[in-house]
Amino acid sequence: MLCTRKQEIKHDFISCFRRFQYLCKEEGYCMDKYYTDEDIDFGQDERWNDGSTDDTYSLPPGTDSIHNWDYFEPEDEETERRFDFGNRQADPYDDALPEQLRALLDMIRKQPWQIAMTKSFYEQALFMQDYEDDAEIVGYMNYFPTYRDMTVSQLRSYFTIRKQLRLGKAPDVSLSYLFVYVYETLMRIGVNTAEEGYEILCALNDAYRESEPKFSRYLTPWIRDYVVYNNLSAHFPDVFAQEQEQDKVVEVLDNYATCDPQRLFDTLCGLSKYDLRQAALYKKFPKETMDAVVGVLRQLLPAIEKEHHHHLRTMYAGKRVSRSGAMFSNAVFYDPQPVRNAVINVAPMHRFICRGGLWSHDAYVGADLSLKKTLGAILRETDRQLRERLGFKPKLSPTTACDAYRPRIEPVLASWQAAEQKRRAAEEAEKRRVSIDYSKLGRIRNDADVVQDKLLDGVALEEAAPVQTPEAMPATQPDHAQTETDEESREHRFLRLFLSGGDWKQYLRDIHMPEGVMVENINNEMMDAIGDIVLEDNGDGLHLIEDYKTDIERML
Repeated sequence: MLCTRKQEIKHDFISCFRRFQYLCKEEGYCMDKYYTDEDIDFGQDERWNDGSTDDTYSLPPGTDSIHNWDYFEPEDEETERRFDFGNRQADPYDDALPEQLRALLDMIRKQPWQIAMTKSFYEQALFMQDYEDDAEIVGYMNYFPTYRDMTVSQLRSYFTIRKQLRLGKAPDVSLSYLFVYVYETLMRIGVNTAEEGYEILCALNDAYRESEPKFSRYLTPWIRDYVVYNNLSAHFPDVFAQEQEQDKVVEVLDNYATCDPQRLFDTLCGLSKYDLRQAALYKKFPKETMDAVVGVLRQLLPAIEKEHHHHLRTMYAGKRVSRSGAMFSNAVFYDPQPVRNAVINVAPMHRFICRGGLWSHDAYVGADLSLKKTLGAILRETDRQLRERLGFKPKLSPTTACDAYRPRIEPVLASWQAAEQKRRAAEEAEKRRVSIDYSKLGRIRNDADVVQDKLLDGVALEEAAPVQTPEAMPATQPDHAQTETDEESREHRFLRLFLSGGDWKQYLRDIHMPEGVMVENINNEMMDAIGDIVLEDNGDGLHLIEDYKTDIERML
């Protein structure tokens, strides 16, 4: 009897040891740090009461080491012993229990002692994926909860809660129930697609984020792992927003000498302790401030890198390393067809790598926290000196933190100010240049043709007219009053032709008068008569302002 008891103790000890070894492996711990691959002395030389020794530790036949087996086959006498799981308060064979629930209890009871607890839970959850119940909800609390740890009442409560969760409700229940539902979703139990599983996990996180912060603290990293494990690339920008933003900043810092000035300005202001975008100077003169600050930064950043012996990106983010770690850490998870090899890029410089089922991911470590303070000192001193050069108030007083950068900033701003003055002078000169309205070119050409015809006619008349001697010239000068009358009649005749739809353009050619001259004469006369112009050309041809048509007709 004593021999049998001692065998059972050794049997249980070895079983616990193997279970501990497996769990450590699942959690990604390196066992080499804690033990060596040597047989453990269980006192095999100790003799029993009958004088015999046991060198096999009661292992199954053919098993000569604790390192080469996966599970114990239960002894025959153990199969008949009722296994007390979960301290159930009701008889699992009660006829009132649903048939599928009784089948689940039989699965748990007849489950062989084995190491893969997660596999057992997966098989049981797969069997119960469509089951629903409608029972009174009782309390439940357990670490790494599974069906095996629940009483019959708790099982019925869980499947009642799961039905509510699947309907989009968020009942106020124990976190252990919620974790079981999350485990099922991570293993895609009751989920048609990976995308549907992602939506379920996000909905759970949103529903319990405020009321159960501990639940969200576990669920958030599991959602990240779920997106990577199932390669849901469409959700990388949302789930890995911080990593993608970090990579954008690193890209700017890597190319600060050539990148877009506005992007460099915004990026470094965001990293700085002194955000110059909130300063009064930038709000008043945004372009000038941005140009001056970018010039200063591009001059000083190489010196900062040299002083700190690191690239700017390393000072900001740290050194890029690869870290190993299991997916869905601290969750009960099993996949019958696990990912074996994959490279998942979640951001330009962040990726997850799986080699032989072992996962690792890129990360930055060792950021220089002084960068924020350094940038703040540079930007504040630049703001102070710019205000003095531009005569902007209120002015800023100098600080000791900026003393090291003050002499470096002054020559850069002096050069910028000289270039800015030269640029403004060029802009003013450009504004004073004569501009041509190309929409008026048609009328200008017509006027030029009329002037040309008039000049040609004058030349012809001069050639044809005989040269008159002073004696032959008329004794009287032309009557200017009569000339003015003739001019007035030309404007009146033009207006009559224009109002009646006649060929006023031919009339202008006959009298050798440009259109612009005629229009100006008429508008000048009308300004005195009615106080406004009556003819205008907006690029679509000459027309009479409709409001003055009646007045013109009456005057004519």
